[in-house]
Amino acid sequence: MMNKRRMSSLARASLILVIVLKLIFLGILYVEANFSPTNLVDQIDLQRIRSQLIAKDARILQMNPSEEKQAQAISEMQNALPGWQATQTGLRQGDRSLGLPHSVPDNVQLSLIQAQPDYIAMLNAVKAILANHSGPIDQVQVTTILNHERGYFLAMSQVEMLWQQQLDTWRQQFFIAACVVMVLIMIIIALTHFFITMRAIQADVNGSTTARIPNKE
Repeated sequence: MMNKRRMSSLARASLILVIVLKLIFLGILYVEANFSPTNLVDQIDLQRIRSQLIAKDARILQMNPSEEKQAQAISEMQNALPGWQATQTGLRQGDRSLGLPHSVPDNVQLSLIQAQPDYIAMLNAVKAILANHSGPIDQVQVTTILNHERGYFLAMSQVEMLWQQQLDTWRQQFFIAACVVMVLIMIIIALTHFFITMRAIQADVNGSTTARIPNKE
């Protein structure tokens, strides 16, 4: 009888452990599906690459290029602009379609705000060039892009570094929390098994004692 009760207790404990592990695993999958740390870093890298591409095209336009090279530079700017705008907004406000979180740490948000003046200056200059690219290229706008690209690039590098630090902190906190939960579950399971075993032993002892007491009748 005691062995059966112990086996039943162990079975229940194992079931609880499996359920908790599944819940933790599903939680990880949910987080990965809605927020990918790797994708976040990739999006920040893309922003820096786009800014460098825009600056490269600005340098081409600055050198009085041939019609073919000018058309290619303009085309690259046109292709880079929508993604650059959407991602910059998503980094500040969140964008599920881009896999960017809506909750942005304060220090990251501050760095993004610091990047805004350079970003806005470049953005307006690019838009002005694209709006009038059929005529002579406005060299004032070209110079504006070149003057602000470095500041924007450095600010976005800071954003990436701060996000990496925050992601590392979250990973550590999640690992510690998961370990604490697992330890607590194992303690609860062990205590449950202990008390069930003690009750089974006590029941067997009481049964044996009752069997040894002679019937006075």
